[in-house]
Amino acid sequence: MNQRHKPIRHPVPSPATLKELYANAYFCAFPGCQAPLYKVDPESKIRTLNSTAAHICARSEGGPRWDPTQSQAENMSVSNLLALCREHSAEIDDPKKEFQYPPSLLREWKTQQLATYDALGQGWSVSESDVEALQQRIENFENTFVNTTIELGGQGGNAPGAGGGGGGVLGSSNSVGGKGGDGGHTINLNGKPGTAPGAGGGASGVLGDGAVAGEGGSGGEQVTGVISGLQPGQVLRIEVGEGGVDGREGGASSVSLVNADGSLTPLLQAKGGKP
Repeated sequence: MNQRHKPIRHPVPSPATLKELYANAYFCAFPGCQAPLYKVDPESKIRTLNSTAAHICARSEGGPRWDPTQSQAENMSVSNLLALCREHSAEIDDPKKEFQYPPSLLREWKTQQLATYDALGQGWSVSESDVEALQQRIENFENTFVNTTIELGGQGGNAPGAGGGGGGVLGSSNSVGGKGGDGGHTINLNGKPGTAPGAGGGASGVLGDGAVAGEGGSGGEQVTGVISGLQPGQVLRIEVGEGGVDGREGGASSVSLVNADGSLTPLLQAKGGKP
Protein backbone atom coordinates (compact mmCIF):
# COMPACT_ATOMS: atom_id res chain seq x y z
CA MET A 1 0.00 0.00 0.00
CA ASN A 2 1.35 3.43 -0.96
CA GLN A 3 1.84 5.74 1.99
CA ARG A 4 1.46 9.47 1.68
CA HIS A 5 4.84 11.22 1.58
CA LYS A 6 5.66 12.94 4.85
CA PRO A 7 7.66 16.16 4.32
CA ILE A 8 11.23 16.07 5.58
CA ARG A 9 11.92 18.32 8.56
CA HIS A 10 15.39 18.62 10.06
CA PRO A 11 15.82 19.48 13.77
CA VAL A 12 16.42 23.06 14.83
CA PRO A 13 20.11 24.03 15.26
CA SER A 14 21.72 23.07 18.56
CA PRO A 15 22.45 25.61 21.31
CA ALA A 16 26.18 25.32 20.59
CA THR A 17 25.61 26.13 16.91
CA LEU A 18 23.48 29.18 17.71
CA LYS A 19 26.05 30.44 20.20
CA GLU A 20 28.78 30.05 17.57
CA LEU A 21 26.68 31.99 15.05
CA TYR A 22 26.18 34.94 17.39
CA ALA A 23 29.74 34.90 18.67
CA ASN A 24 30.92 35.67 15.12
CA ALA A 25 28.45 38.38 14.14
CA TYR A 26 27.50 41.81 15.44
CA PHE A 27 25.14 43.43 12.89
CA CYS A 28 22.30 42.07 10.74
CA ALA A 29 23.75 40.50 7.58
CA PHE A 30 21.32 42.28 5.24
CA PRO A 31 23.40 44.72 3.14
CA GLY A 32 23.20 48.25 4.51
CA CYS A 33 21.38 47.23 7.68
CA GLN A 34 23.20 48.40 10.80
CA ALA A 35 20.76 46.85 13.29
CA PRO A 36 22.74 45.09 16.04
CA LEU A 37 21.66 41.57 16.89
CA TYR A 38 20.87 42.80 20.42
CA LYS A 39 19.38 46.10 21.53
CA VAL A 40 21.04 47.55 24.62
CA ASP A 41 19.15 50.06 26.77
CA PRO A 42 21.54 53.02 27.29
CA GLU A 43 20.45 53.54 30.92
CA SER A 44 19.77 50.10 32.34
CA LYS A 45 22.22 48.33 29.97
CA ILE A 46 19.66 45.56 29.66
CA ARG A 47 20.07 43.60 26.43
CA THR A 48 17.07 42.53 24.34
CA LEU A 49 17.30 39.98 21.51
CA ASN A 50 16.68 41.88 18.28
CA SER A 51 17.29 39.18 15.70
CA THR A 52 16.87 35.59 14.64
CA ALA A 53 18.90 32.81 13.06
CA ALA A 54 17.63 32.48 9.49
CA HIS A 55 18.23 29.39 7.39
CA ILE A 56 20.01 29.85 4.08
CA CYS A 57 18.36 26.61 2.93
CA ALA A 58 15.13 25.75 4.75
CA ARG A 59 15.14 23.05 7.38
CA SER A 60 11.68 21.88 6.20
CA GLU A 61 10.77 20.44 2.82
CA GLY A 62 8.69 23.02 0.98
CA GLY A 63 10.27 25.90 2.91
CA PRO A 64 12.28 28.79 1.45
CA ARG A 65 15.27 27.62 -0.63
CA TRP A 66 14.82 23.98 0.40
CA ASP A 67 17.77 21.86 -0.81
CA PRO A 68 16.93 18.12 -0.97
CA THR A 69 20.61 17.26 -1.38
CA GLN A 70 21.59 18.68 2.01
CA SER A 71 22.28 16.21 4.80
CA GLN A 72 20.79 16.79 8.23
CA ALA A 73 24.21 17.75 9.59
CA GLU A 74 24.76 20.28 6.79
CA ASN A 75 21.31 21.77 7.31
CA MET A 76 21.86 22.20 11.04
CA SER A 77 25.39 23.58 10.72
CA VAL A 78 26.40 27.19 11.34
CA SER A 79 27.35 27.49 7.66
CA ASN A 80 23.64 27.19 6.79
CA LEU A 81 22.59 29.94 9.21
CA LEU A 82 22.56 33.71 8.86
CA ALA A 83 22.03 36.16 11.72
CA LEU A 84 19.45 38.73 10.63
CA CYS A 85 17.23 41.31 12.29
CA ARG A 86 13.65 40.10 12.48
CA GLU A 87 12.48 42.41 9.68
CA HIS A 88 15.01 41.14 7.16
CA SER A 89 14.58 37.53 8.26
CA ALA A 90 10.91 37.86 7.27
CA GLU A 91 11.93 39.62 4.04
CA ILE A 92 14.11 36.83 2.67
CA ASP A 93 11.57 34.11 3.54
CA ASP A 94 8.53 35.89 2.12
CA PRO A 95 7.14 33.47 -0.53
CA LYS A 96 6.65 36.38 -2.95
CA LYS A 97 10.26 37.53 -2.60
CA GLU A 98 12.37 34.51 -1.66
CA PHE A 99 13.47 33.95 -5.29
CA GLN A 100 15.25 37.32 -5.04
CA TYR A 101 17.44 35.85 -2.31
CA PRO A 102 19.00 32.62 -3.64
CA PRO A 103 21.40 30.62 -1.43
CA SER A 104 24.43 31.92 -3.34
CA LEU A 105 23.51 35.52 -2.46
CA LEU A 106 22.87 34.72 1.19
CA ARG A 107 26.24 32.99 1.43
CA GLU A 108 27.86 36.16 0.10
CA TRP A 109 26.14 38.07 2.92
CA LYS A 110 27.46 35.54 5.42
CA THR A 111 31.00 36.01 4.14
CA GLN A 112 30.63 39.78 4.54
CA GLN A 113 29.10 39.38 8.01
CA LEU A 114 32.15 37.38 9.11
CA ALA A 115 34.46 40.00 7.58
CA THR A 116 32.66 42.73 9.53
CA TYR A 117 33.09 40.71 12.71
CA ASP A 118 36.81 40.30 11.97
CA ALA A 119 37.13 44.06 11.53
CA LEU A 120 35.21 44.86 14.73
CA GLY A 121 36.46 41.96 16.78
CA GLN A 122 33.09 41.94 18.54
CA GLY A 123 30.29 39.40 18.62
CA TRP A 124 27.56 38.49 21.09
CA SER A 125 27.35 36.08 23.99
CA VAL A 126 23.94 34.40 23.93
CA SER A 127 22.24 33.36 27.16
CA GLU A 128 20.54 29.98 27.55
CA SER A 129 17.11 31.63 27.66
CA ASP A 130 17.84 33.50 24.43
CA VAL A 131 19.03 30.29 22.79
CA GLU A 132 15.64 28.77 23.62
CA ALA A 133 13.93 31.87 22.23
CA LEU A 134 15.92 31.59 18.99
CA GLN A 135 15.02 27.93 18.61
CA GLN A 136 11.34 28.72 19.17
CA ARG A 137 11.46 31.54 16.62
CA ILE A 138 12.95 29.18 14.05
CA GLU A 139 10.20 26.65 14.75
CA ASN A 140 7.37 29.18 14.56
CA PHE A 141 8.75 31.34 11.78
CA GLU A 142 9.39 28.66 9.18
CA ASN A 143 6.04 26.98 9.85
CA THR A 144 4.46 30.15 8.49
CA PHE A 145 6.09 29.81 5.08
CA VAL A 146 6.25 26.08 4.35
CA ASN A 147 4.16 25.00 1.36
CA THR A 148 2.59 28.42 0.92
CA THR A 149 0.42 28.80 -2.18
CA ILE A 150 0.97 31.99 -4.17
CA GLU A 151 -1.86 33.23 -6.37
CA LEU A 152 -0.55 35.42 -9.19
CA GLY A 153 -3.61 35.32 -11.43
CA GLY A 154 -6.05 38.18 -10.99
CA GLN A 155 -9.49 37.37 -9.61
CA GLY A 156 -12.52 37.92 -11.82
CA GLY A 157 -15.04 40.60 -10.95
CA ASN A 158 -17.93 39.38 -8.81
CA ALA A 159 -20.54 42.08 -9.34
CA PRO A 160 -22.30 42.41 -12.72
CA GLY A 161 -20.10 44.49 -15.02
CA ALA A 162 -17.16 44.52 -12.59
CA GLY A 163 -13.63 44.51 -13.99
CA GLY A 164 -11.28 41.63 -13.29
CA GLY A 165 -8.31 41.91 -10.94
CA GLY A 166 -4.87 42.55 -12.39
CA GLY A 167 -2.24 39.82 -12.55
CA GLY A 168 0.57 39.70 -10.01
CA VAL A 169 4.25 39.29 -10.75
CA LEU A 170 7.31 37.76 -9.21
CA GLY A 171 10.39 39.73 -10.22
CA SER A 172 12.84 42.42 -9.32
CA SER A 173 11.99 45.90 -8.10
CA ASN A 174 11.47 46.88 -11.75
CA SER A 175 8.67 44.37 -12.27
CA VAL A 176 5.13 45.73 -12.38
CA GLY A 177 1.89 43.93 -11.60
CA GLY A 178 -1.00 44.07 -14.07
CA LYS A 179 -3.61 46.82 -13.77
CA GLY A 180 -7.09 45.71 -12.82
CA GLY A 181 -9.50 45.67 -15.74
CA ASP A 182 -12.03 48.47 -16.25
CA GLY A 183 -15.61 47.45 -15.64
CA GLY A 184 -17.23 46.14 -18.81
CA HIS A 185 -14.00 46.20 -20.82
CA THR A 186 -11.95 43.39 -19.29
CA ILE A 187 -10.67 40.80 -21.78
CA ASN A 188 -10.21 37.32 -20.41
CA LEU A 189 -8.51 34.61 -22.46
CA ASN A 190 -11.02 32.14 -21.08
CA GLY A 191 -14.42 33.73 -21.64
CA LYS A 192 -17.06 32.70 -19.14
CA PRO A 193 -20.84 32.99 -19.08
CA GLY A 194 -22.38 35.90 -17.22
CA THR A 195 -23.59 34.94 -13.77
CA ALA A 196 -26.00 37.75 -12.92
CA PRO A 197 -29.50 37.63 -14.49
CA GLY A 198 -29.32 39.10 -17.97
CA ALA A 199 -25.54 39.52 -17.92
CA GLY A 200 -23.64 39.09 -21.17
CA GLY A 201 -21.12 36.30 -21.56
CA GLY A 202 -17.39 36.91 -21.76
CA ALA A 203 -15.56 36.66 -25.07
CA SER A 204 -12.64 34.34 -25.66
CA GLY A 205 -9.22 35.93 -25.85
CA VAL A 206 -6.41 35.46 -28.34
CA LEU A 207 -2.63 35.39 -28.31
CA GLY A 208 -0.60 36.67 -31.23
CA ASP A 209 0.99 39.72 -32.77
CA GLY A 210 -1.75 42.02 -34.07
CA ALA A 211 -4.53 39.62 -33.10
CA VAL A 212 -7.81 41.11 -31.91
CA ALA A 213 -9.90 39.38 -29.27
CA GLY A 214 -13.66 39.00 -29.58
CA GLU A 215 -16.13 41.19 -27.74
CA GLY A 216 -18.30 39.97 -24.91
CA GLY A 217 -22.01 39.56 -25.50
CA SER A 218 -24.31 42.36 -24.42
CA GLY A 219 -26.65 41.78 -21.53
CA GLY A 220 -30.22 40.74 -22.21
CA GLU A 221 -33.29 42.39 -20.68
CA GLN A 222 -34.30 41.67 -17.14
CA VAL A 223 -38.05 42.21 -16.78
CA THR A 224 -39.97 41.93 -13.53
CA GLY A 225 -43.68 42.23 -12.99
CA VAL A 226 -46.72 41.00 -11.09
CA ILE A 227 -49.41 38.94 -12.82
CA SER A 228 -52.77 39.13 -11.09
CA GLY A 229 -56.39 38.29 -11.82
CA LEU A 230 -55.86 34.70 -12.88
CA GLN A 231 -58.98 32.55 -12.86
CA PRO A 232 -59.27 28.88 -11.85
CA GLY A 233 -58.21 26.69 -14.73
CA GLN A 234 -56.08 29.33 -16.39
CA VAL A 235 -52.48 28.29 -17.02
CA LEU A 236 -49.27 30.29 -17.40
CA ARG A 237 -46.71 29.22 -19.97
CA ILE A 238 -43.13 30.18 -19.16
CA GLU A 239 -40.46 29.92 -21.84
CA VAL A 240 -36.79 30.47 -20.99
CA GLY A 241 -34.72 31.53 -23.95
CA GLU A 242 -31.58 29.61 -24.83
CA GLY A 243 -28.33 31.39 -24.15
CA GLY A 244 -26.47 32.70 -27.18
CA VAL A 245 -23.34 30.70 -28.10
CA ASP A 246 -20.89 30.88 -31.00
CA GLY A 247 -21.94 34.40 -31.94
CA ARG A 248 -25.69 33.78 -31.96
CA GLU A 249 -28.26 35.98 -30.19
CA GLY A 250 -29.70 34.79 -26.93
CA GLY A 251 -33.29 33.65 -27.07
CA ALA A 252 -36.09 35.70 -25.53
CA SER A 253 -37.78 34.57 -22.33
CA SER A 254 -41.51 35.06 -21.95
CA VAL A 255 -44.59 34.48 -19.83
CA SER A 256 -47.91 33.90 -21.62
CA LEU A 257 -51.46 33.06 -20.59
CA VAL A 258 -52.84 29.86 -22.12
CA ASN A 259 -56.44 30.55 -23.12
CA ALA A 260 -59.22 27.99 -23.09
CA ASP A 261 -58.98 27.59 -26.89
CA GLY A 262 -55.23 26.92 -26.68
CA SER A 263 -54.20 30.33 -27.93
CA LEU A 264 -51.58 32.38 -26.07
CA THR A 265 -51.85 35.87 -24.65
CA PRO A 266 -48.36 37.37 -24.10
CA LEU A 267 -47.92 38.90 -20.64
CA LEU A 268 -44.17 39.50 -20.16
CA GLN A 269 -41.15 39.19 -22.40
CA ALA A 270 -37.40 39.72 -21.85
CA LYS A 271 -35.23 39.94 -24.95
CA GLY A 272 -32.04 37.92 -25.14
CA GLY A 273 -28.59 39.45 -25.40
CA LYS A 274 -26.88 40.36 -28.68
CA PRO A 275 -23.73 38.60 -29.86
